Amino acid sequence: MNLSGSSKSSPNGKQPNGLHVWRDPPAAGGWNMAADEALARQSEETNRVLMRLYGWHPHTVSLGSFQRSVDFSETLELSDWPVVRRPSGGGAIIHGTDLTYGLAVPGSHDWSRGTEKLYAAVHGALVEELGGRHLRGAYGGDYGSRNGTEFLLLQSSGIRRSRRRGCIWHFPARES
Repeated sequence: MNLSGSSKSSPNGKQPNGLHVWRDPPAAGGWNMAADEALARQSEETNRVLMRLYGWHPHTVSLGSFQRSVDFSETLELSDWPVVRRPSGGGAIIHGTDLTYGLAVPGSHDWSRGTEKLYAAVHGALVEELGGRHLRGAYGGDYGSRNGTEFLLLQSSGIRRSRRRGCIWHFPARES
């Protein structure tokens, strides 16, 4: 299933929980990383929690901030793919049909000191986005299926944090 097509290509303003979400259409890796940097600067300047949902075109490999590019360059199957470096750590991630999010939380914001409200806001925005793509999402105790309808479980334990320029970045944790 292709999740890279955006259901909206604009900001939807402030969510009821205080999270500001921006939806961008699929873009090249360099543009996506520059947009994430701009998101972090805007978050710090406005003391707002900002979330960006986006896709990738063309398919791109992103390397973690501490990953050596030589580790990736020897992978022949992906040697012709565009490569970018993201601000979070971890290993290489292959992007193309995924829905990616970047989240910037100013260091001075209340949500930077506790995760419960932050995770609830992020999960709510992701469930809403999936609904706009005709998929069902749930979090909390909603596991498995109900009445034959499949649910996607979003887990708060799968988020990596990275501090940069006064903001705390949150990215989906993925195994490399």
